[in-house]
Amino acid sequence: MKTPLLSTTLLALAGIAFIAQPAQAQTALTFNDGDLVLGFRDTAGANSAIDLEIDIGSATNFIAGGAYATGAAQTIAIGNIATDLSNEYTSGWNTSSTVLWSISGAAADGSVGTIPVDTLFATSQETTPGTHATAWTRKSVFTQQNPAGAINSMDSNYAQGTFGGQNQTISSNNSNLLIQTGSGAGATSNSYISWMANGANAGSAAAFGYFTGGAHPTEGSFANGTSGSVLDLFEMTPTASGTAPGVLLGEFKLDNSGDLTFTSAVPEPSTYAAILGALTLGLVAIRRRKQSQA
Repeated sequence: MKTPLLSTTLLALAGIAFIAQPAQAQTALTFNDGDLVLGFRDTAGANSAIDLEIDIGSATNFIAGGAYATGAAQTIAIGNIATDLSNEYTSGWNTSSTVLWSISGAAADGSVGTIPVDTLFATSQETTPGTHATAWTRKSVFTQQNPAGAINSMDSNYAQGTFGGQNQTISSNNSNLLIQTGSGAGATSNSYISWMANGANAGSAAAFGYFTGGAHPTEGSFANGTSGSVLDLFEMTPTASGTAPGVLLGEFKLDNSGDLTFTSAVPEPSTYAAILGALTLGLVAIRRRKQSQA
């Protein structure tokens, strides 16, 4: 039989051990201004309040001269996302008309490499795979600074990881994949869902309160399978004045295994003509310089 003193001692030690247990660690995620973020949501499923987000790297990787701008299909190293897509949106996510995805980014805090401040990056689904979507429009810096700020708000929330609150968790299958509660009571502020068309922050049928056209302007669905869901990525550097078409950087595809690939765009004939013209002018200048030195 235990003595009262021994029992009291054991209880005291147990209490100390309980107090000494560390609190559950909170984790931030890596994100830098100018990074692109891949987002998923389901507009009608049982988990329509859940979205997924993952940083796929700097936009500098996708512009001319970047690591993925090779003209050939490049696999983007983002780890396992198929397990969470199945867990959150069922195993039929890859043929669902209500599971949507998009990629977006902005240089909101300043220039990023050669990318000017307030440059926007957004996708648009090809209506017919193989035929590029209509380019988003480039506008002035004063017009683009608001959507750049909106995109940055969503991305900064991603960067908080589990510091963002109890409605944000990091996937146990992928340490860079953030799972958020995007709508309803206790919704995560600045979630992916909140900034898509008709979301709490977007406030209209415009993604980030800016991109318009159709029910889901920047997103694609898997209604025709993963092979039928191709997203074109456009870069919108601010104009000095007026408007101009955005630049097609390439296209994203996602396969049934959750592997993401990017194929950079082949420059239009007009681009080749401009390059040839610049080279011709350079050769002429060099020839004239040599003649003047002769």
